[in-house]
Amino acid sequence: MVEHNLAKVGVAGSTPVSRSRLFSAFYDILENFFKTFFHPLRSPSACAICTSASACGPTEETQVSSVSRASGSTPVSRSIFTSLFMLIIFSLSLLHADTIHLKNRYTIHTLCVPANLFTHKEERSCLLTLPDNRSRWEVPAFKIKELLEQKGHSVVLPRSGMITFQRTHTENYPKLRQHIKRAYMEHYPSIHIHTITIKPTAASAKRFAYSPHCTLKLTKSNLRRKRGTFITICGKKRHFFQYDINASITLYKANHQIKKDKIIDSKSVRRETVPFEKMNDTPLFDMTKSGLIARQNIAEGRIITEKMVLPLPDVRKNERVLCIYHDGPVTIEFEATALQNGYIGDNITLKKSNGVSMRGVVVGQKTVEIR
Repeated sequence: MVEHNLAKVGVAGSTPVSRSRLFSAFYDILENFFKTFFHPLRSPSACAICTSASACGPTEETQVSSVSRASGSTPVSRSIFTSLFMLIIFSLSLLHADTIHLKNRYTIHTLCVPANLFTHKEERSCLLTLPDNRSRWEVPAFKIKELLEQKGHSVVLPRSGMITFQRTHTENYPKLRQHIKRAYMEHYPSIHIHTITIKPTAASAKRFAYSPHCTLKLTKSNLRRKRGTFITICGKKRHFFQYDINASITLYKANHQIKKDKIIDSKSVRRETVPFEKMNDTPLFDMTKSGLIARQNIAEGRIITEKMVLPLPDVRKNERVLCIYHDGPVTIEFEATALQNGYIGDNITLKKSNGVSMRGVVVGQKTVEIR
């Protein structure tokens, strides 16, 4: 309201007054106010030749009292005017607080950048029109500042010297969404996809039309993350898109620290559903088919991945195994301790009870043939 009244200080039909002119107008109003109520009094020296106080005219106190009697109110003190002055200063601070702080990124729906994108007021005028050749633009921040200042706004620049405008698209691309969903579900059997958002990276993609001849390429790196960029090839044309997946995935986590070569059983892990963000390795989805052992030390709470585990070996380290030695028609059997894990066909080292070491080939469950 104050700003609206002060705008009348400018010339009718001119552009809105700047904030500096508003403060100047406030100062003039204050100056006139205090001149009216606190005009200079006669100095005592001027009344030295007077024989009485009445000859020198009314004093400051009698002036205030006379004003009070004329208005029918009680005497007015300077503290009241001081409070009024502080109230006006506070109003000025509120006026100054209405400052636009520019951000580094904005989302738009059309090529027109509206003024209310920054002011949040009913200003539907087009502040800036962007060229129709892309879906992402970078504009120097000082240009936006100049345009807003022309409309009478106070502007604070962002830290970065550029402002990015990202245009949103309403196309759903159902065929592309189906391809992405199928690829992720084949790679992660326990994933539950809620939504898939697809945006073209260039304005030319608005002329994209899917056909059976189009192919979509998703790399292994794409499948490890919830968002990324992919290429759709339709004949000789290549179309680039960005996508973002909102999904959850069910996997296994370690209940406690699992040491290397230890068997991983149902007590060692727990199933948990977590938001799908980023997977450095492929998680383990099924632990019921066969026994597994830890390939490395696994910390508590870690996601169990395929690289962390191994199938239960036919011969385990430090296990007593049956050793078979063939010498023509003669077969000799004895027991020894395996010094390493081994699967069928692996050549491992064993140690007899008398301390003698030997090599043998795993031929079955807990069975090694000495050759």
